[in-house]
Amino acid sequence: MKKIVMLGVMMLILIIPMTVNAAFSDVPEDHWANSYITELSGKGVINGFPDGTFGPSETLTYGQFIKLIVSASIEGVDYELVSTDVDHWAAPYLKVAQNYGAVEEGITAERLDQPISRLEVVTILGKCDMDMRLHEQQSVEDLPFTDISNISTLERYMLGHAVASNIINGYTDGTFKPANNLTRAEAAKVLSVYMNIK
Repeated sequence: MKKIVMLGVMMLILIIPMTVNAAFSDVPEDHWANSYITELSGKGVINGFPDGTFGPSETLTYGQFIKLIVSASIEGVDYELVSTDVDHWAAPYLKVAQNYGAVEEGITAERLDQPISRLEVVTILGKCDMDMRLHEQQSVEDLPFTDISNISTLERYMLGHAVASNIINGYTDGTFKPANNLTRAEAAKVLSVYMNIK
C-alpha cells in the first residue's frame, strides 16, 4: 500500500511542473524571449492570463514591475502584514521597495497602473540589486547611447550598472530609448538575467 501511495506522489511531482511550464499560446518556440518567459514561469515569478496567453508585447505597468522586482529580490516577506497608505493591490510590494530605498515616496495608486519606462526600470532595478541583495557595485562603463544626455547622474549610474551586468541593452541604432515603455517580454528577459547574477 505504501508503495502505491509513494508512486502516486511521484507521479504528481512529475505532472505538476509540466503544468506550470506549459507553453503560452502566443509565445512560439522561436520567440526571442521564449527561454526567459519559460524559465520565470517555471519558477512561479511571472504568470500568464487565464486564456493561456502571456501577452509578450503588452506594456508592463509600474505596479506590476514593482511586484516582480521585489519578489525576485527578497524572499520570506508576508505581504499581507505590510502596512500601506496606498489603496492598490501592489501597495505592499511598493512599501517594501520604499523601505529599502529602491523607490521614492509619493507613488500614487494611479501611478501604479501606468506604464513603466525603460529608464525607470533600470533605476529601480539597480537600487534593488545593490540595496536588497547587497551585491557589490560593479564598475560603470562608458555608455555609448546617443539619446541619454538629459538623464540625471543617478540614472546614468544605474543605467551603467544594468548595462555592465548585461541586464539590459540598447538598440542597434545606438539609442537606449529611456522613455519607451517596457513590454512583458522585455521584463522577462530583464528579470531572468537579474535573478541569475551571482
